[in-house]
Amino acid sequence: MDATFILIVLFIFTLIHLYNKRSRNTRFPRGPPSIPLIGSYPFLSGVGIEKFIGDSIKKYGALTGLYMGTTPAVIINDWKIAKRMFAKDEFCGRVKNYTTEWARSMGGENLGIVTTDGDRWNTQRTFAMKQLKIFGLSKKHLDVTILPQAKESIQYLESKGDRVEINSTVFAVPVLNVLWSMMTGISLERDNVEMVELLNGLNFLFSSKVFLMSMMLPWIRFVFPNLTGYNRRVNTLKSIQAMLKRIIKEHQDTLDENDPRDMIDAFLVEINSQKDPEFSVDQLVMTCLDLMAAGSETTSTTLQWIVEYLVLYPEVQEACYKEIQENIKESDVRLEDTDSLNYCQAVIAEVQRLSAVAVASVQHTTTQQVEVEGYVLPKDCVLLSNLKLFMTNPGLWVEPLQFNPSRFLNEAGEFTKPEYFVPFGHGKRVCMGENLAKSELIVFTVTLIQQLKFESIPGFEPDVNNYTAGFTRIPSVFNVKISRR
Repeated sequence: MDATFILIVLFIFTLIHLYNKRSRNTRFPRGPPSIPLIGSYPFLSGVGIEKFIGDSIKKYGALTGLYMGTTPAVIINDWKIAKRMFAKDEFCGRVKNYTTEWARSMGGENLGIVTTDGDRWNTQRTFAMKQLKIFGLSKKHLDVTILPQAKESIQYLESKGDRVEINSTVFAVPVLNVLWSMMTGISLERDNVEMVELLNGLNFLFSSKVFLMSMMLPWIRFVFPNLTGYNRRVNTLKSIQAMLKRIIKEHQDTLDENDPRDMIDAFLVEINSQKDPEFSVDQLVMTCLDLMAAGSETTSTTLQWIVEYLVLYPEVQEACYKEIQENIKESDVRLEDTDSLNYCQAVIAEVQRLSAVAVASVQHTTTQQVEVEGYVLPKDCVLLSNLKLFMTNPGLWVEPLQFNPSRFLNEAGEFTKPEYFVPFGHGKRVCMGENLAKSELIVFTVTLIQQLKFESIPGFEPDVNNYTAGFTRIPSVFNVKISRR
């Protein structure tokens, strides 16, 4: 690219940034310094999204003000304030820039569910949830949808021998298939070319730090786009979109409007009715992409963390096995059984709390200028809720850094959780896949413990401090010994 053009672009952005800083209101929350174009990023400690929730952020108090590139942002470090804010519409907007509207989406506008807001978000979310419930998300259908995939993960693990590498692919395929079958009406095999391509793409999008950088600094597409990974991210998204368009075209060619087979069919029926211009093929593509991203990666990553903690705490694993034997023995687990598996639920919750797969909320924005706790936040100010802090705050939890599943049990031994246990976020934009994820986690975990024993390999014990952090925290690959119960 012409160097003169790059310099001109940088100069323009610098002027914009300096103007924004000069006009910055004096009632904006305190925070780390910032520099033109880059914002506060160089002054934050940690890796990936953890930069925005670490010690360099918490020290400023309940609300920390900073800049993501040229965009003002506020990190919410107080649970009660976060709870109040995210319950209101004016704090539930989404980021809108070149990256979200063109590189991530299509046609120059935010489509799908995750990055939309207002009426479009309400319409699309409501429709998707209704159709997913019809095609398998209801509790009576989930047992027959999830259990076969949990058993497939057992077969896969055993096929690898008694020493198994736990990586991002172990649970990704069966977890994605749960949702994929509701969306497309089919399940994909592990060695399916499209499945491999899809999973590799999703894993890159969540683990790569460019996911965050491009959201904050959309101008990086002009400067070393290959070196930063920006082009790879865009190509990955476009590849997944192309695959979805092909699947949608196959559905269009075989559609029976009187007998929709899956969510894609139901969406196409809505498009053909021409009742609402919000329903289009592009919107369907992005909705499917959002559902896959929100409903698969975080759940499969959490299962990796669960296996790691079971290996590190064998007494906890055996206590889970004992509870399973006392309540369901060798029978297949059903969701209606899980209410009696209080300790298993507590173990899953404690792993979620400490692993903090999502350390912060998906970026919200203010839809208007607002006043919070005496501060004034401008319209389109980015907001992040510090989820990891809420789940490890010593003011909220006793010995929060200790692995102790019993903290989720009351005196009667029943599973209970406080409102500040928020692994799926909170407020009006809480993760729409929360109920599906909870069902998958309990069915997969109980099935794994019921049938397999996981042990560490001497000299190769996993370390929970080894992980990658892009948009989510993914444990580093580790090896375990498995044996049939």
